[in-house]
Amino acid sequence: GLYTYLSEWAYSVYDNLEHDSLGTTPLQVYTDTLERTGEREHRHIAYNEDFLMATRPSTPKGTALIQPGVGIKVNYLYYWNDAFRNPGVEKTKVPVRYDPFDMGVAYAYLEGRWVKCISQYYSTFVGRTEREVLLAAEEIRQKDKRNSVSTNISAKRLADFIASAQEHETLLLQRLRDLEAKSVLENLTSHLDEVSSLTQVQFIPQSPINKSNGEDVSTVHKTENIQQLDVTKLPVFEEYR
Repeated sequence: GLYTYLSEWAYSVYDNLEHDSLGTTPLQVYTDTLERTGEREHRHIAYNEDFLMATRPSTPKGTALIQPGVGIKVNYLYYWNDAFRNPGVEKTKVPVRYDPFDMGVAYAYLEGRWVKCISQYYSTFVGRTEREVLLAAEEIRQKDKRNSVSTNISAKRLADFIASAQEHETLLLQRLRDLEAKSVLENLTSHLDEVSSLTQVQFIPQSPINKSNGEDVSTVHKTENIQQLDVTKLPVFEEYR
């Protein structure tokens, strides 16, 4: 795709051509700078689950109410985790996050950790992107407007609409774009399991949270047995000039 060709040009062509202002190639300048200043391994941040959780988006409010029997509501959808059965957390607000590339799951912060919550219509929304869901909601609004009826967007209406996505050109085109973007992301993070960091940071929200039991999806990594970081295995994303 386009990403492959751009990467080929940037790192195989441009980086190896002599630059008029530099008097040498950009790659040579970059290599010489690393030799003079070092690689600053103490500044490396591991691209792991802690990092992903810290950078996942939240809702405009940042929190969601745990409703008895149904769970939390994020972007029109309800999500559930068995930790919500605890009477102590019912009807309390908790920080929430979601994966914009997989609307089948969301995350709630309980008892000092993030727990994974499953969508009410998981089989339909798994692997669907946030943009797809928002487009589906907009298509439903437009349809109701044409029919002069009030709009009530529910998880079921969204699930039914997405299930018949082949009939909707707008949603299908967005699906193709998102799949292409996801393939680029997977290419960038193909070496995720090989990357370690000398500095580990656990992301914890600032606000106090009610306690309950839940599935831990973001754990503190132990500092022992940390392997030396091999920068040659890192996926190239961008270089600072």
